[in-house]
Amino acid sequence: MPNHTQPASTSYIFCLAKPLLCLAAILSVPPAFAEVYKWKDANGKLHFSSVPPKVSESNKTTPNVEKMELKVAPPDRQNAYRQQRLLDQASYERERQERKKDRLLSRADSARKRDASEEEYREEQCEHYKEQYADIRDKDTLKAIHPLTGNTMKFSGQSAEEIRDSIKQKRDEYCD
Repeated sequence: MPNHTQPASTSYIFCLAKPLLCLAAILSVPPAFAEVYKWKDANGKLHFSSVPPKVSESNKTTPNVEKMELKVAPPDRQNAYRQQRLLDQASYERERQERKKDRLLSRADSARKRDASEEEYREEQCEHYKEQYADIRDKDTLKAIHPLTGNTMKFSGQSAEEIRDSIKQKRDEYCD
């Protein structure tokens, strides 16, 4: 029986894509909260660093170090919406492809069933016409019951020969 499901590894990856993206966004935020130090050196050059400056032995003066408070920039909503829209479109496209694949597999399965039932029908008809032809092959007079009236009808001579030929032809058609 055909398997209509997607491989576990592929569906597992797609299920985790969205949560992993959110987790990556969350984990990228903590460096923004790190302490930043700002100071000017002896030459008046402005420096920024996450580590406070070291006081050198030759220069006993401590530079004017100022601890800065970093503020997190507001999230770029347009970018977030665009990213979400792209994820949704990709998810929709994957689902659409899966539905299309399922439809094709379903049609193929239906065709196989139809072919199997047609083959079964042909075999039944073959057996039926073989038996019928074996019964009438050597008889001079044929009897049949009219399907609407129920009256018995007798055929002999040319009409009996035509009926035999017709049944033989149907036997050959279904038993080929």
